[in-house]
Amino acid sequence: MNEKTIKVTLENARKWYTSRNKTLKELALQVFTKEELKNSLKDSLPKTWEEFCEKNTSLAGNYYIKVGGEIIVIAEGGRDRDKELDKSCFPSRKSAEAHIALIQLEQLRDCYRNGWIPDWTEGSIKYSIINYNTEITCGSPVNVSRFISFQTQELCDKFLINFKDLIEKAKDLI
Repeated sequence: MNEKTIKVTLENARKWYTSRNKTLKELALQVFTKEELKNSLKDSLPKTWEEFCEKNTSLAGNYYIKVGGEIIVIAEGGRDRDKELDKSCFPSRKSAEAHIALIQLEQLRDCYRNGWIPDWTEGSIKYSIINYNTEITCGSPVNVSRFISFQTQELCDKFLINFKDLIEKAKDLI
């Protein structure tokens, strides 16, 4: 059996370890311990979006929201990151769909509010869509900022009924 030796940098092993590829993860663990990989990960966390793009290539299986044509497209992977394009990159199709639903909900929310903007610093009651114990409902937190909130219970209830499907898609984001 022929054997060859290769040198693996800690940075490359860390990329392999954090990838979705089981084989690469196993290879990384043959070269470095789990503790070494995890500690190096802490030290290498990016401090800016640009630094993140420089240190990471795109991953096959990531999804992008694209303007025009097909709304959600899958990434080929392995290419250098694009600082502009990758701002719309998501780790899964489900995540991309949730964000699209959130974009729609924000526009619909503003329509229902009809110009009203909540002031979370004062004590008046606002009615918000909340994901409480896996149940989506209308609640009335006074000073807890919520993404989907309204000036009346009636508007909140109506919004929940009319857009339950979008709210379900985006529930982890609200």
